[in-house]
Amino acid sequence: MPLGTVTTPESPATIPRKHLLKRGREFVSRYLESSVFRSGIGLADQAIVSGSRFVATILLGRVCGADQLGQYGLGFTVIVLIACIQNSLVTLPYTVFAPGKQRRRSGFYAGSVFLQYVTLAVLASLLVGACSMTRVAMLGGSELVEVFAAIAVVAPAILLWEYSRRFGFASLNAGRVLILDCGAAIAFIGGLLGLAMFERLSAANAYLAMGAAYGLVSGIWLLRRKRRFRFSLSLARRELRPHWQFGRWVFASETALMARSYVVPWMVAAWMDETATGIFVAYATIVVLANPVLIGLSNVLAPDLAFTFASEGVIGVRRFVFRTTSVVSAGMLAFAVMLTVVGERLITTAYGSDFGGYQMCVAILSLGILAEAIGMPSYTGLWSIGRPHLCFVACLAGLAITVGLTAALTSRFGITGAAVGYTSGKILSALLQIIAFMRVTRPVIQGVNG
Repeated sequence: MPLGTVTTPESPATIPRKHLLKRGREFVSRYLESSVFRSGIGLADQAIVSGSRFVATILLGRVCGADQLGQYGLGFTVIVLIACIQNSLVTLPYTVFAPGKQRRRSGFYAGSVFLQYVTLAVLASLLVGACSMTRVAMLGGSELVEVFAAIAVVAPAILLWEYSRRFGFASLNAGRVLILDCGAAIAFIGGLLGLAMFERLSAANAYLAMGAAYGLVSGIWLLRRKRRFRFSLSLARRELRPHWQFGRWVFASETALMARSYVVPWMVAAWMDETATGIFVAYATIVVLANPVLIGLSNVLAPDLAFTFASEGVIGVRRFVFRTTSVVSAGMLAFAVMLTVVGERLITTAYGSDFGGYQMCVAILSLGILAEAIGMPSYTGLWSIGRPHLCFVACLAGLAITVGLTAALTSRFGITGAAVGYTSGKILSALLQIIAFMRVTRPVIQGVNG
């Protein structure tokens, strides 16, 4: 055999090494694309968002006092409301419907949703600004009016930031959302510290700093992603109807959830006194430490379920929901047990010894957060398969039982009775969500098996 035709075989150690490198790269790629990794990124992202807002409240409270902090809190309720409207009518429908769009139409659909954001942002600014001017014309100016005027100016920037986050989650790009929110948090807190150094920090200026920070990072995001958007007014008008039909139920559900959370302190104040209300709020605040976890999971779970429904149908969604429910339930059960054991000690350490003596209240409220976590995958699963009205029925029933039991038990059992009413609403809502999800997915399973 001529020497030139002889090939040098690879050594035995070289082949396994190449296979190991290939398998390693495949494993890393699958992990980065997995829902587990995105869930972890979602939790980290929500921790950054919630943490930056918490730091902002501390800075305002320490530097400006309780009055400015109270005005900031009142303004934040407006921010939450308009963000909830955008999420219900614009971004969540996009998250659910986008995976089912054909690839050639996805750009026009993204452009149509962006035009919906623009319309809502303009309307929000005009409405809040009109309310501010009306208040000035009727009663004169005040610091609270300045806060609402600032919100009217920065509302488009804040909504653009929220839109960019939801768009990233819907595209399964949780890593980019994390980078976006890290930049927003650094710019926001940096702006507040700068205002404090120059003695210009106030509730109104805090919102201007928020708008500048959020607008800067989301503007950069928009410039980098502008090729994803294609615009057609006729298609944009066509998308309004399905978004409204879906989003109105989501907004109604979210409104019922907010009412369920806020109605109990008001009822405690009506049946008892302000001291009892403060104690109940302290215990409820400790329990909702799990909320960033639930919100972070929900941000990732909704697009994952939407893509699962588009690719695997109801059977895949049912399997995904059951698997997620088992994992979330195990984690939140451990959290609830831990909170039951040390919750009262945490409360007395944070608020003082006057808040002690309600160990049973901690256990009851912990049971409520566990029920909420167990029902969350089914709640999101109903969204993904286009049944948001069933979520609303469950939330409305939970609100009704919360009001009824809180009214019946608070006058007799005090704060513990209010905790029972608060938790009972969460348990009922979770049960109804799970039952509704199982009922609407079971016929498909039976038909396949038959």
